[in-house]
Amino acid sequence: MRLAEIKTYQEANEFLKSYYLPKHNLKFSVRPKDNWDYHKKITQEELIKLEWLFAKSNERILRKNWTINYMKDTYQIIKNQEISRYNLVVKESIYWNIKIFNWKKELQFTKLVSR
Repeated sequence: MRLAEIKTYQEANEFLKSYYLPKHNLKFSVRPKDNWDYHKKITQEELIKLEWLFAKSNERILRKNWTINYMKDTYQIIKNQEISRYNLVVKESIYWNIKIFNWKKELQFTKLVSR
């Protein structure tokens, strides 16, 4: 742009529209073999899987009273579940939903009311 003696934003935008972008597109554009759209619609089940695929994972230690703290909240693990170790993984989805896992098994829990 310096060689074209462009000094303002307006001149730069005009140069891009009229000269550079058409030349660039001619050099690098490729026509598709066919015009078929290969995208597929995502189902509700796949959308739920995506929510948990990108979830944040944090490790917490299960206390003797079967509670854990996460993000200033206390969660009570329901006691009639088999637990193989005391390090639990708390997953938080992008929609702030919470799931708690022991190894790969999802645990049932309740959120305790703050004092």
